[in-house]
Amino acid sequence: MTHTVLSLEERIENQSGLRANETQQAIAVRLSRSPSAIRAKLKRNASRDHYGAQSAHRAAHERMGRTRRGYCAIDQMPPLRDAGHAYLRRGWSPEEIAGTLKLDHLDTPHMHTSHESIYRDVYVVARGEL
Repeated sequence: MTHTVLSLEERIENQSGLRANETQQAIAVRLSRSPSAIRAKLKRNASRDHYGAQSAHRAAHERMGRTRRGYCAIDQMPPLRDAGHAYLRRGWSPEEIAGTLKLDHLDTPHMHTSHESIYRDVYVVARGEL
């Protein structure tokens, strides 16, 4: 699933288009965005009869801020970290490691991770060593 980020100017265009009773399709064409992206943003940020560009923009940035860049949950789980690092030392790719861990530990979800988390862990560890 791809997430599109709208600028404040695009959100203001959404707001003015809705107030002028334009369709979501027409707004999407004017902004060169897909209609589904406009529909999703309006659904997420609009009350039943009102869409506020400023409040929608602020809410979107608050949601984006929830992810902590540079944070890696693998470091918080030593058995997972140790297993991942052992596979990395053997030359396995993060995709192979994530898949193998899920298969080897079907009943222990704390030993499951994504390849993105493994890449992030490698990046954070490497950055700290430079």
